[in-house]
Amino acid sequence: IEPKKNKTKLLKPNSSPFSRSYLVSFPSTFKVAVYIPNEVENKEVFVKSIIFNYSKGSDKDEGNYIPFKVNIMTVDSLTKLPDKNLFLEDLIVGKKQHQSHLKIDLKDQKTIIFPKNGLFITVCLYTEKYYLDNEFSSRPFFGAVSEFQYLERFGKYNWEEPFYSVDKIQCFDFGIEIEILNNK
Repeated sequence: IEPKKNKTKLLKPNSSPFSRSYLVSFPSTFKVAVYIPNEVENKEVFVKSIIFNYSKGSDKDEGNYIPFKVNIMTVDSLTKLPDKNLFLEDLIVGKKQHQSHLKIDLKDQKTIIFPKNGLFITVCLYTEKYYLDNEFSSRPFFGAVSEFQYLERFGKYNWEEPFYSVDKIQCFDFGIEIEILNNK
């Protein structure tokens, strides 16, 4: 008898009843955090990759490469807000201007156990000046769905959920790919 293979699964925010196919961005003075709950019970689960979906675009290798920064944060058990970064420094990643999705493989990073109370995927942009000085046509845009998201304005050390997230109108379409171990 062959041992059972580990399963992989994509977890991302739920679609909103209001969602349409559109792209959104945010000011470079904000950090965006999207909550991903852990709904897998009694299994050991690892985060394999971070997924970004864009409602428009193609998989053609064309357009400018537009950089941004990513991290994963724990969930504060009392406030349920983003708490601590899992990576000491933000990962510098990027997407092509017309790319429809981006998968960031975390195999070269430390092993990330998916916490029982979920996690937050965080994204921040470089300054507007950085994008202009480096001749990017714009800052990155991201696909939108609905679920929970929080914004942190730099210099103001607290997280707040914007009205469009509270009202389940929009949330950035960030997700993770997990690996569920079959040893339990």
